[in-house]
Amino acid sequence: MIKLMRFCKFAGWRGLALLITVALSVESFWLWRLTHINHRVHDASSEVSANDDPYLRFAKSWRMARDGEGYAAIREYALLSSSDDALLRERVNYNIGTLYLEQADALWQSSGLLEFERVTALLTLAKQYLIETLRMNPQNTDARFNLEYAGRITPPPREAAAPKWQGTKSSVFSTLPGLPGGGP
Repeated sequence: MIKLMRFCKFAGWRGLALLITVALSVESFWLWRLTHINHRVHDASSEVSANDDPYLRFAKSWRMARDGEGYAAIREYALLSSSDDALLRERVNYNIGTLYLEQADALWQSSGLLEFERVTALLTLAKQYLIETLRMNPQNTDARFNLEYAGRITPPPREAAAPKWQGTKSSVFSTLPGLPGGGP
């Protein structure tokens, strides 16, 4: 503050006005840029290319997921999963895992064991992505909660059908026809 007062005395009010003008110009530019990005995110018809800002692509994917386009969002997130930014990769893995978990939960609630294989596959994918998120950041409590929830709603494995063989053989060893006594 003291340096600013010395600057004002030295340069006068013109210097202060110039400093304020420059600061407002910089802030206006950033506000314009963020507004432009927000319009691109909200515009459903605009395509996001691979050359665009990864955070713009992430926001577009999040918007798709929120609008109920889960599979399209997962495809977009998958393109971002190889990003160099570790924080972005963590968020992408968490969001993919959560999307798979939401789909599995909805299917489990609506169809139950009728969709056993599909629910199990979705839950397995959700667990893989959530575990990867926890490897990147063990302090992520949301990923930990979702992983525990995925474990709780995992359907029990199907029991194997009872064997149809009704034999009366007293020995547990197999009988070999060419050996005396039937074998061991």
